Amino acid sequence: MFETEIISKIITILAYIGLFISSITGFISLSGSYNGSVMMTSIVILLSSLLIIVVIELYNMFNLNQKQIYYARSVILLHYSLLAMGISDIGIGFGICGILVSLSNLFGGVFENEEDMNHYIRTDDTEQ
Repeated sequence: MFETEIISKIITILAYIGLFISSITGFISLSGSYNGSVMMTSIVILLSSLLIIVVIELYNMFNLNQKQIYYARSVILLHYSLLAMGISDIGIGFGICGILVSLSNLFGGVFENEEDMNHYIRTDDTEQ
């Protein structure tokens, strides 16, 4: 019913939303006391997660094969999940979730079967 690429894309978008939420909690934690590193990390994660969701996931302006998309998602999620773990307690939870999703994307790229990805159109070879 569902293809693995669609499931992977949905789970990855949920992880990006978790990173977005952890950056918002970083801004909320700044209301009590100012910490410049938490503020900059929250800004980086907030802007980059929005940019990545729009450009790579929803618009997909790069005509890459599915393996490259899996690897790109894996690297991006790993970096931003490690950043999110330093923001707040909620960021730790979403960071661990993002690392797990990053590993699943990495394994999806490694164990991708390219023959399944090529959808051929069946044509009738008989002459009319």
